[in-house]
Amino acid sequence: QEYVLPQEYVQTMRESMLKRCPVSSYEEVRGVFKKEIGELP
Repeated sequence: QEYVLPQEYVQTMRESMLKRCPVSSYEEVRGVFKKEIGELP
C-alpha cells in the first residue's frame, strides 16, 4: 500500500489494525500449524 497511499495513511492503518489484532501464544500457533500443515514449525 505504501506505493499507492501517502505514508501518513499507511502508518495510521498499521497502528489501528495492530491494536485490534488478537494475541496468540506460541503454543496456540504451534497447534494451528500442526493442524493445518501436519507438522510442527
